[in-house]
Amino acid sequence: MLVTTNTYQCLVDSFTLREASLTLKLFTELSPDDNTRRLLFRKVKKAFSEQAYHLATSRHQFRVLEAKVDRIRPRKKKSVPTDPNTRFASIWNIQKAQEDSGDRPASPNRLAGVESPSDNNDCIIVAVEVSPPEVEAITAVLHAYGAALKSRNVEDVVNLYTSDGVIMPPHFTATVGTAALHESYTRIFSTVQLVITFSIEEIVIMSPEWAFARTTAEGTKTMLATQASEEHANQELFIMKKEDGGWKIARYAFSTMKPLVQDGVRRS
Repeated sequence: MLVTTNTYQCLVDSFTLREASLTLKLFTELSPDDNTRRLLFRKVKKAFSEQAYHLATSRHQFRVLEAKVDRIRPRKKKSVPTDPNTRFASIWNIQKAQEDSGDRPASPNRLAGVESPSDNNDCIIVAVEVSPPEVEAITAVLHAYGAALKSRNVEDVVNLYTSDGVIMPPHFTATVGTAALHESYTRIFSTVQLVITFSIEEIVIMSPEWAFARTTAEGTKTMLATQASEEHANQELFIMKKEDGGWKIARYAFSTMKPLVQDGVRRS
């Protein structure tokens, strides 16, 4: 077989890696005594090695460039719907937006096809059709708290709190834990008598173990030392937590609804 220089040049110039590999195998099987074939074999082998090197270099450069492009590629904009009344976004919508933009991995529920609360029902709002047993249990705790205040029973009140329960009264530092709560309510009940009625404005169940309730308490407050009575009107926020299978008060904060200035006296 006569192989000219032009034929060799065309072979080398048009080689792909696959063609070079097949040609290399072919020339390996030829007799090594033919000088022309040995020369062509060496040149084809060299061309194959050079092309493999350039291909590997190109692949590396491509990966480097791809990494740079990924870093500067504009990220998907997060769009988080907010409640039209409060202008706040729910935790469900925030998590969904983070998952959509790739900032956090998809939750197991989402991977399993379980839908989170819809945009118009971000939390499970108290209603008979949603979760009657939980709502009734929390309602019972709130009314039990009102009854314990009326009877000034320290043990009954403290037992309605979680082990790390907190009360946050206005103008005072927070009282934390069972022992501190016992001391605080003992002091309160030794100085005042409360006769109040609870009105539950809303109860929101946030998870199987957490909920909150917004209430108002109106009635009279009597100072035991002087027997002087005055109108009592508070608005309150209860953070409820399930402990030992039952709902208890985890955090309790309140403030007065009475006018800032009453009978010419400005309240603090």
